[in-house]
Amino acid sequence: MIFLKIPQALGRGRCGCSQSLRLSQGSYYQDSSRAALEIKSKLRIICSPPTFLDSSASVGKSSYVHMAQDFPRDSSDSASGPPLVQPQNRSELVNFIAAARAQGAADDFISTLLRSFGWPQREIERAYFVVFEELVGMPIPSPRGGQGESARDAFVYLLSFVTLGIWTQALGEIGFILINHVIPDPLSRSYGDSSFQIAFCLARLLVAYPVYLLLMRKILKELSVYREKTYSGVRKWLTYLALLIVALVGIGTLMAFLTSFLRGELTPRFLLKVLVILILDGGVLTYYYQWVQRRPAQV
Repeated sequence: MIFLKIPQALGRGRCGCSQSLRLSQGSYYQDSSRAALEIKSKLRIICSPPTFLDSSASVGKSSYVHMAQDFPRDSSDSASGPPLVQPQNRSELVNFIAAARAQGAADDFISTLLRSFGWPQREIERAYFVVFEELVGMPIPSPRGGQGESARDAFVYLLSFVTLGIWTQALGEIGFILINHVIPDPLSRSYGDSSFQIAFCLARLLVAYPVYLLLMRKILKELSVYREKTYSGVRKWLTYLALLIVALVGIGTLMAFLTSFLRGELTPRFLLKVLVILILDGGVLTYYYQWVQRRPAQV
């Protein structure tokens, strides 16, 4: 009998445990459903519009709709629309500018936006060149001036100043040779045959002086036609550098003259040579100083 009652007791225990388990599960489900209802009610309170908008519920709803539309969305939410492709080269930049101008955006705003996005100013200007060429239907005319023009002007000015130095130095040397022959120095024997020196001086003079005249004629003609070149930085810088060299030569000549004078060694031959240098140097200095300050004639 004892062995027969044990299975019954075990069966009763199992039934009691299953019933208690069912009761606990039911209470758990009820608690979770109550918690879910509480969370939903709280979310409704939070997401509902403010109470002061009750009088104009339609306005409040429309404003919330606009706010929801303006709020940035995740890339996964906007999978239906095509992704924005950032311009990576000049043609795409041109297309972007044209599209922005078609939407009514101002050119200043577009330029500022592109600069803030990282595009260099030169690339933006080139893109605008293409945009306006397409609008007008003709290419933008290239100006006659520019970096190439400045380099060409610098070449012409430098060559003219170099030839100026060559022929003035040759002319001064010819004057020295004539002075040495007219007033020879008895203590010096280096004034024998000066035919080679005269020939070399004449060769430099005959070659450099015509080239200098042609270059100066070209420069003066361009200054008369293109009046803006009078204010060119290349013209002013190179001319003032040439004036600096000429002024230093004149200052050195005067220093040598005063040194000979103070030592009591001033001779007529040395005095004539100083005069030759000062005449050539002063002439060049006076002409180019007035020339660089010349203003174009009023039309």
